[in-house]
Amino acid sequence: MKVLLRINYAILAVVFLYIAFTQAFIMRRNKFYEIKGNEVLNSDSVDKYMFFYEAKGIHQNQPLFAFSNDKIKISFYEISTIDYQAKDNVITYLYPIITETDETFGLKKETYVLNFKRNMPGEKSVYPFEIVRYLNLDFFDVDTGFDEGLPMITGDEEVDLITKRIVGLEIFRENKEIEKDNGDHFIYLNVSFNFNDGSFPIRNELINLFNQKRLANEELKITEEDKHFLETNKQIIFQKFHDASEFNYILLWWLGGYAVLFVVATYLVFFFRPKRKYLGRKKPSEGLKKSIEAKKKTDSKTKNTLD
Repeated sequence: MKVLLRINYAILAVVFLYIAFTQAFIMRRNKFYEIKGNEVLNSDSVDKYMFFYEAKGIHQNQPLFAFSNDKIKISFYEISTIDYQAKDNVITYLYPIITETDETFGLKKETYVLNFKRNMPGEKSVYPFEIVRYLNLDFFDVDTGFDEGLPMITGDEEVDLITKRIVGLEIFRENKEIEKDNGDHFIYLNVSFNFNDGSFPIRNELINLFNQKRLANEELKITEEDKHFLETNKQIIFQKFHDASEFNYILLWWLGGYAVLFVVATYLVFFFRPKRKYLGRKKPSEGLKKSIEAKKKTDSKTKNTLD
């Protein structure tokens, strides 16, 4: 029984350590982007939004697609990463950055949606994603359920965004009343939008580079010379990692808190024993009862003798 208890306790300890570890890094990341990101947004830099996607992968400083009106502006940036297990060795995402005027997304209880309209006979004609504020900063992206951009472009027909046959883009406020009134005044942006295999310059340059290396029997590896060529001639910028070390105190708080709780829990589970009146039993044994009665009689006789 004790062995089973120790095994279960060890498993729980590892699970909670993983949770604490993960949350610590998420909180550090969020704090970094809230503070440093706010500084960048308040600057005069024309490339200020690049700060929020440059660590995600290979990118450019200009959006691949952009649409706007008097209420909303949405820019899609191409983010590509090298994956030697993927078809063509490249995975590509569209990362949206949405800005508003006059608090277009100001109703907190409402759900705002970025919807891709599809041309797929016999299938759902919508491909929606919820619009969410990026931390507490003054712009929005979309909730995809994973920390990436919109669904990937991979060349794989089963998961490729291109195969969804996108023909348009909508941004609207989701509301039950939308069914009663055509929804026109709930739609903030409605434009034609489509793309194909040739729409992604970063992806195509990387694929071409790998194809050339295959023909030359070279290793499929991006060299410093390759990077220099792509950056200089194709305006392709390689992934830039941010230094968040000044916020490492958040890691210490979380992991230190876990350590304290672990020590206290270990003591309570394995070492702490509450004091009991009857030597660990709820009721005294028969032998102990007789000993207690005998002692009471002896104490009583001693008291009478003294009196």
